Amino acid sequence: MVQRILLYPSEEDMLLTEFQVMLPDLGSDQQNMQAMIQRYLDGPAGDGQVLPFPDNCTVRSLFILGENQVVVDLGGPVKTGGGSATEMARVYGIIDTLNQNFPQITAVKILVDGQETETLLGHVDLSHSLPPEPGMLESYAPPASPDQPPAPSDSSSGATSDAHP
Repeated sequence: MVQRILLYPSEEDMLLTEFQVMLPDLGSDQQNMQAMIQRYLDGPAGDGQVLPFPDNCTVRSLFILGENQVVVDLGGPVKTGGGSATEMARVYGIIDTLNQNFPQITAVKILVDGQETETLLGHVDLSHSLPPEPGMLESYAPPASPDQPPAPSDSSSGATSDAHP
């Protein structure tokens, strides 16, 4: 068994949050990726998370191209229900989950029923491979702007302890 991190959207803000699962090691990265994404589609998600795909969605196939690109062919009702936040959660839930568990994967192309598709729900352009999107992760902290000083740390706040030895 291998521990995997699935990134499901939070009920609160739809940002992707971690959910750890144990999955069998099937021997090859391709087989492990396909099983992991099928588990992602099937759910269940963790407490405080939502499953972004409707029931009966499948991974028809998954291919690794070169060293860092994956093609995921989805089937079932993946193009139904939801708006832009749902579509972002669907697309980047898959892409960022693949990258989190297989860091060498830096681009993912999503197909539907073996065919290229422009979009799932009308908002995210799927006509080309997409990189992971760290801004979709709840744990993401953007780099500090060169124009802004770094945020003060707790140790520099000047607070002292009232405890006496």
